[in-house]
Amino acid sequence: INLMPEIPTQPQTTPETKSLNWKKISLALLVVLFLISLVGFGFYILIPRLTEEPTSSTQTQKQATPSVKISTPSAKKDETAGWKTFTGILETFRYSLKYSDSYKLYDSTEGRPVKDPPTSKRIVFTNQKDFVLYYTKPDYYVVTESYLKPNNEFLKIHITEMKYYSVDNPHEYYNKSLNQIAEIIYDDNKNAVNKPKSITPLTSTQFAGQTAYYFEMSGVNVKWNNPNSMQEGEGKLDSLKIIILEYRETVLDIRYTLNSTTEKMLTTFKFLD
Repeated sequence: INLMPEIPTQPQTTPETKSLNWKKISLALLVVLFLISLVGFGFYILIPRLTEEPTSSTQTQKQATPSVKISTPSAKKDETAGWKTFTGILETFRYSLKYSDSYKLYDSTEGRPVKDPPTSKRIVFTNQKDFVLYYTKPDYYVVTESYLKPNNEFLKIHITEMKYYSVDNPHEYYNKSLNQIAEIIYDDNKNAVNKPKSITPLTSTQFAGQTAYYFEMSGVNVKWNNPNSMQEGEGKLDSLKIIILEYRETVLDIRYTLNSTTEKMLTTFKFLD
């Protein structure tokens, strides 16, 4: 007889708590890995952009620097520096301009050097060595007073003071406007018997702070004479420009061959009073 009571045998089971802990750990790991991946992806996208912006700004500044240097104009050389200065003295005003050392200065009234003080109303600057004045019929040749050999350069200033004229002592410019005077000079050249090859229209402009008119001609007929050497002849000037302006009842007729020297000379022309 077995007197020991039977102890019921319970089946062995795996505790559920352990199974549940592993699931939580695995889930947590997945979450952590996801967050790490998300942060890493964010850095992958954002860091290049953050590093590019300062680089781009630096490059822009570096590129802008030379452009400022390039746009800075260099000092322009004065091509008339060292030239002589001529000052014309009239009763009502004075004027001046610079001229090249290669040019000589003449009083075209008599084809002689300019006197001191320079009060002549007909001044010629020219690189021609044997300049001599010669007159002919004013309606035959375009250039009617200063006859220079072709291929020589010159600039002539012819001044007419209108205050000396009146009804009793008339001049063709008397009591006329600047535009009318300019048209008279233009028509005299356009309609000359030995007219130029071409002539531009009469055009208004500004010169030395004054209203002026100008026109240009090519193939201009000229006649020259040198009584000292008994030489004379005819020829053509390739180009001639005429500027007409008025200042204090005085008409200035400026005629010159078109070249870089005469153009630079006229940029220095000014009235002094």
